[in-house]
Amino acid sequence: MKRHWLGLIVLAGLGLLLALGPGWTIPLSAQAQTNTESAPPAAGVIEVSGSYSDPQEQFQVGILSDFSVSTVGGAPLLQNPDGSLAYTVVVEPLAAGTAPLPEVELLRVAQAIFGAGEGFQTQGFQAVAGGLEIAWSGQFTQAGVQPVQGTILAKQQGEAIYLLLVAATEAGVEQLAPATDLLANSLTVL
Repeated sequence: MKRHWLGLIVLAGLGLLLALGPGWTIPLSAQAQTNTESAPPAAGVIEVSGSYSDPQEQFQVGILSDFSVSTVGGAPLLQNPDGSLAYTVVVEPLAAGTAPLPEVELLRVAQAIFGAGEGFQTQGFQAVAGGLEIAWSGQFTQAGVQPVQGTILAKQQGEAIYLLLVAATEAGVEQLAPATDLLANSLTVL
């Protein structure tokens, strides 16, 4: 039951930050490290400019250029300045000695964690190197209904499942696929 609420809180936090836009973050301490030596990316180009290290030392994930880092329900929440693209990583522990799970079980875990989100629906999935990529859609209701869509990368490593959720409003949809690819490649289990 606790994980059910965590997924709801994370999705609600993503929706709220996407709806409110820039300036609505709770800065984290030194877990976020940025690379200040690189030149700013060209307009519309998505690049990784640093890395976020989980305080429990479970994972690292790239911080996309100009993204702010905050926390919702104990999970990191990273978003771009205009609030059109955001992402998080949630870790779901498994019982000791759990064998590798089939794809359908990874899908079920993702649905159990994020399924309580407003209008959350999985749209399809495909196997990818090291896990499962799940397309999803939902909505956020605040001063009207705002559609949100995204991708979840579900990856089992040892006795945990790592779920990278990337969300975009209509304004951020074009950045969804390249951001997901960069973040999937940057996600490292510690």
